[in-house]
Amino acid sequence: MGIIEAKFLLKTIGPPSYCLGNDYNYSEEEKNWIVDSSMYSKESVIKVESNPVIVGKVYVYITLLPADCHAEISTSELLDDKMTNIYQMLIGLM
Repeated sequence: MGIIEAKFLLKTIGPPSYCLGNDYNYSEEEKNWIVDSSMYSKESVIKVESNPVIVGKVYVYITLLPADCHAEISTSELLDDKMTNIYQMLIGLM
């Protein structure tokens, strides 16, 4: 760690606890690392639901789309460039 610390600025030295949206915990009992992404998921839903462009809530579905959804016959207008970027960001986030 000394060699790395001499070349790079490190926030902390030690076992990871949170990185890239995931919580990391070492299980002594199982002798392995446990990765938990529930905090990232909760924060993502909050970001999506608080976006002023989005109207509504994020719902959990067992399938990708509800059975009565027929996206292929949608008559909604196409998104402009700005809205397309927001849509892509939100899909990538989720």
